[in-house]
Amino acid sequence: MVTPSSKRGWTEAPAFEALANRPGTTVAALSAVIQKPHMKMLNTGRPPKEAQAIAAHIMTLRHS
Repeated sequence: MVTPSSKRGWTEAPAFEALANRPGTTVAALSAVIQKPHMKMLNTGRPPKEAQAIAAHIMTLRHS
């Protein structure tokens, strides 16, 4: 829950478009990160199919 006294979260995360356009970024790689985030990233407990759908959406932002 967010309250007026809540600490500010980490705000240096890259935009989804920036993630999609990193060399070597794939749906599989993003899906893995979504399912097992690093210490600054909220663990949302997404099941594999949902993580893959989110990753696929992020990859639609990739420039051709």
